[in-house]
Amino acid sequence: MSEHVPAPWPVSVPRPTVALAVAGPAEAALGALRHAVEAEGYRITSSAGPAGFEASRTSWKDLLGGSLPQRGLVVAGVTPGPDRTVLRVGFPTGGNDWGARQRAVRVLSATVGALRSAGIAVDVGEWESGLPAR
Repeated sequence: MSEHVPAPWPVSVPRPTVALAVAGPAEAALGALRHAVEAEGYRITSSAGPAGFEASRTSWKDLLGGSLPQRGLVVAGVTPGPDRTVLRVGFPTGGNDWGARQRAVRVLSATVGALRSAGIAVDVGEWESGLPAR
């Protein structure tokens, strides 16, 4: 884990996911992420209460350009622990879409920044595949 938000995921990473180790309560971690996601135009579409949420974003630029709009997803889940919370953030529809990759970095940067400005330490993992292990 690192103190820095990683650059956009490599295009070779399917269903990109990153873990944030937060030295604070799950509610604070999810709240900061929820605010950052909504600031990037995502809408919360389902919630698992204190365990996570799913948000989606529709690219109206595609629709106005005459093609079907692309839907972006953010999936968040938390695992609370005795001294830290692990917040896993996935961008399953991101693929190699440059705009989605940039939005993901902005979401993570805003989340980490909000938590750190509240005095909560955060360690950031590397991008990894969100596909289940075989």
